[in-house]
Amino acid sequence: MVSSPQVLTRESRGDEGDVQETCWQEEKFNVALARQSALGWGLSRGGHPRLIGDCREVACQSALDMGLWLYGEAVDWGLSQVLTTQFHLGSSVASPGSIFILAGQSNMAGRGGVSGGKWDGNVPPECAPNPSILKLNALLVWEEAHEPLHADIDVGKMCGVGPGMPFANEVLRAKGGVLGLVPCAVGGTSIGQWAQGTQLYTQMVRRASESVKAGGTIRAVLWYQGESDTVNRADAEAYKANFERLVTALRSDLQNPNLPVI
Repeated sequence: MVSSPQVLTRESRGDEGDVQETCWQEEKFNVALARQSALGWGLSRGGHPRLIGDCREVACQSALDMGLWLYGEAVDWGLSQVLTTQFHLGSSVASPGSIFILAGQSNMAGRGGVSGGKWDGNVPPECAPNPSILKLNALLVWEEAHEPLHADIDVGKMCGVGPGMPFANEVLRAKGGVLGLVPCAVGGTSIGQWAQGTQLYTQMVRRASESVKAGGTIRAVLWYQGESDTVNRADAEAYKANFERLVTALRSDLQNPNLPVI
């Protein structure tokens, strides 16, 4: 056992409410202490994030505010390796065999049922969750997928129902197995913002690469984007060439020259 780990705590108050950030700083941890630390960060079930209070619609940003930034500041505290291991290996869900990347703008991120900045919470039968359909969340952890799929990815916007879940349910009905969805879409983005080397592209490739570390195969990229490129004629006319470059780059960076892009 690790003896007397140093606990560093900072408390502040603001519009988001009380914020408590707690971190264990030690050179060595065992599995039991890692789990205990994870609970202190508001996590449960061996690594599944438990989003607190009203933060669900802005999960990623709220997680940062609540001290759950495991891939950022946590590195400086010396926690990343232990907690990352717990998150990936301590999950109670199976690893998916077939993986699909979801990318694009708001239509992919999901705006179904959103009106006046609020989601009505209605989930159509074709979008129903299934234990065999998983989602790679913002912390790179597999969890059971449910609407809104992009709530912790397309942050700062209200997400609702999108095409990811009905697609997955149809594939599951036809093929069976365990499916994995990797949400990457961000509303209001143009294809130029997804070009190779941009932040969105880099994040998409990183998430896609992480999704296969425990096994599985990326079967396709689902791309739903283009409205932002219809504002002026030049962007619309350049779309075909920009899209072809995007597909070529993705196939190269994911080392899959025949990767379908739907």
